[in-house]
Amino acid sequence: MKMVRALLIAILLLSAANVGAEQQFISNIKVVQIGAYQHSPGHFVWFSIALPGCASTPSFDESRPGGKALLTLLTTALVGGRKVDVRYQACDITEIYLK
Repeated sequence: MKMVRALLIAILLLSAANVGAEQQFISNIKVVQIGAYQHSPGHFVWFSIALPGCASTPSFDESRPGGKALLTLLTTALVGGRKVDVRYQACDITEIYLK
């Protein structure tokens, strides 16, 4: 019983930590530049407009699940000049949709 209670408290604390960082969505923007550090899986993305509520450069981690797909979609949009829809949470890009 104590184990179940501890597990429930841990779940509540983790969910409470993510309450302030809700996902945001912006559509019809262009990818201007993609950057990365040489020995890091993190990538930075510059768009044609600043993402609302994002004080730093939007980024994503290629080593996380779906990271290589994000890099592929962003590169396709950059090379092809296509617009994208972006879903992000606290400047971390979570989803990209090609237009």
